[in-house]
Amino acid sequence: MRTGANPHRIFACLVMTLTVLLAGCSGGLHRKGDMQFSMTGTYGHAIKGETPWTDAKGRGDSASASLGLNYFIEDRLALMAELTPMRIFNQSDGDAYTYELSLGARYHFLEFDIAAMPVSLYGEIMGGFMHGNDSVPEEGSNFNFTQDTGVGIEMKLAENVSWVTGYRFQHLSNGNFFNDDNPSQNDHQVYTGVAIELR
Repeated sequence: MRTGANPHRIFACLVMTLTVLLAGCSGGLHRKGDMQFSMTGTYGHAIKGETPWTDAKGRGDSASASLGLNYFIEDRLALMAELTPMRIFNQSDGDAYTYELSLGARYHFLEFDIAAMPVSLYGEIMGGFMHGNDSVPEEGSNFNFTQDTGVGIEMKLAENVSWVTGYRFQHLSNGNFFNDDNPSQNDHQVYTGVAIELR
């Protein structure tokens, strides 16, 4: 029998992870106080099968465009805000149109050069909410909470312009707040776009 995750353990893990990351923040492509604006496009493919999250009944693939803002509170470590004004889910009962707002953090853990081009690998975690004109998944509700975990790569194309691409695992569900049933959906997502340093 599966039981829900203990929120106190989750919080303790997040605090320990943040402490380790802050201890390792020094140097890198991004310094404390830097700000970065990004524009990305994403394709999401619904996962059909077992994942760490239960009751994942959603099957609608999706496509979206997002705007992001990263503020570096330390070298290599940024707080993130991301707005997705339109995400389209291709569901069996018709397309569902949603918007999404997420907050999170991104840490650039490895940097190197490829043919004199600076490259950085990062990990990120975000949480937020999604609202749509129709329920997502079909058996769910119009309002969902979201959680994203992923990795990505940034390649510096010019002094203030970078190309970013990456992978995210997204879980969305209504948390039993807005519907008696909480079918949820899990997605593999890939994204790509550009990031611009704001000076």
